[in-house]
Amino acid sequence: MNRLAAKHYYETFVIALIVTLLPYRALGYLVPAFCLIWYLIRSKSGNTLKRLVIITLVYTVIITFYVILNQITGTDFLTSNAAVSLLTYGSFIFILLIEGDFVRYEHSYEKYARILSYATLIQGLVGIFQFTIVALTGRFDIIPGDAVQGTIGLLTFVGGEPGFGNQMLAINLVFFLVFLIPNVLVHRRGIGSFLIGLIALMLAGVLHIFISLVFSAIVTLFLYRRNLIFSNIGRLISAVVLAILLILPLGIIFPGVFTTANIFITLYSNQDSPKFEVVNRTVIDMPQEYPHVYLVGLGPGQYLSRAGLMSSGKYFDQYVPFFSNTISEPMKEYGYSIWNAYSSNTNRFGNSTMHRPFFSLLSIFAEFGLVFLIALFIYLIVLVYKMRKAYLRYRSNQQYQSAYLSFGVGLSFVFLLSISFFDNYLETTQAIFPGLLLVKAFYSSLRTSAFAQILPDKVEHKQQLLSRA
Repeated sequence: MNRLAAKHYYETFVIALIVTLLPYRALGYLVPAFCLIWYLIRSKSGNTLKRLVIITLVYTVIITFYVILNQITGTDFLTSNAAVSLLTYGSFIFILLIEGDFVRYEHSYEKYARILSYATLIQGLVGIFQFTIVALTGRFDIIPGDAVQGTIGLLTFVGGEPGFGNQMLAINLVFFLVFLIPNVLVHRRGIGSFLIGLIALMLAGVLHIFISLVFSAIVTLFLYRRNLIFSNIGRLISAVVLAILLILPLGIIFPGVFTTANIFITLYSNQDSPKFEVVNRTVIDMPQEYPHVYLVGLGPGQYLSRAGLMSSGKYFDQYVPFFSNTISEPMKEYGYSIWNAYSSNTNRFGNSTMHRPFFSLLSIFAEFGLVFLIALFIYLIVLVYKMRKAYLRYRSNQQYQSAYLSFGVGLSFVFLLSISFFDNYLETTQAIFPGLLLVKAFYSSLRTSAFAQILPDKVEHKQQLLSRA
């Protein structure tokens, strides 16, 4: 990828970062489209335009297939819901459209790290302020942790409505912190911003996000450096102590957090849990009437995905222009009653994400089929192991910046999978789009070895590389 294209991708990332952190959810869903238009105008990339045409044609064929399939099975296919899926899955569509190595020349890791440090510092300080003012004044009808929304929900706490900004900020902060680790450990820069961001993440108290992060770190560490931990009892003890030190403050700030953590144990096993009920009805009951679910699913936007919920007219509790404002037959028969029971019983479930009867993995299964879901798992495993190979190579060459980035990319893949068990986060562009742009850039460059950190004693080799670029 040439110098200008790298610059244009960096500009696109900056735009995505700014827009997703604004307090406008609608813009969050539109930002991948805005970024694509900007990138096409700036880069004049024929390959990206060609990919856009191909994906458009492929998606048209897919929709046509589902329309015919639903006619055969005697059910209506809501094409407007399928169109909305293009917006909700816009983050991944954008990633598929762009190709190449994005972070060469002056648009290297240091440039990305600089803007991530600023973003983390601003969001962290705003989040800490939001927590502090709610906790100290006691004048607002909202839990202090729920008030931590950064600029995504700057003054949401005034109205006492927690909204969704709390989770979106937490996910963004996870990506920011993960990719700032090389900046902190290798370059010894941005340490203050990193710590402020980490404090804000912990104050936010989004337990399922924090647990997903810890789980992803443990899994990635086991896959990439298990010898580091298990070959030495002292290191193992140190790792356990570090984990406790990270989790313990949550128990101090939020006294009931560990009691709440028990919910995770019964989330998918307790028959009174909305998630258990919806999984049972979707995976076991629904295929008896719609057997093609296992093979190809119901089609995009036809079940409890974010596109299906938004298009139903029930999600926003009002008529939404340009949407179908209706519910598909499978969703009406197997999903809507559970969702309605959950949303109307806030005293019992408290609008908790952990209880919501929908999440990305279930949506993918119901709308695209078990075959596609399994293929997605296999592809994810391949990506994680490719980054493991890159990590080991860079570490053996003492290229620690690239090694930490390889670890971060692998952790990000596991993290995306982890949060997919709780909500339709894979369709929440405001939460994942900047992180995906970082993953795309660093993954591409790490795989091609163009992003390797050049050690001080290899300056001459660096000059040779630059002269060939």
